[in-house]
Amino acid sequence: MTASGHLRFFLALAVLLLGAGEGVAQPAGPAAPAADPTAALPPEAREVAIVERLGERVPPGLTFRDSEGRAVQLGQLLGQDKPVVLAFVYHTC
Repeated sequence: MTASGHLRFFLALAVLLLGAGEGVAQPAGPAAPAADPTAALPPEAREVAIVERLGERVPPGLTFRDSEGRAVQLGQLLGQDKPVVLAFVYHTC
């Protein structure tokens, strides 16, 4: 088969495949509303969101709890001779 023959074959195949779904029955009436994905969450978790702030600096005035439970502003930890690692974890015993 020549190159133009191959091209005609694949074009005909594409037309057949694209037209194959036209006779499929569609459900009657309006589509059912999508289920609320937050319905299964506890009430306090329904308003939680993630906001990406790529490229922004973390304000040094933010207050966190250290490993001893003390309130510490981020700015108090920066600029020392040690690196600062924020680990956003919560655990109870």
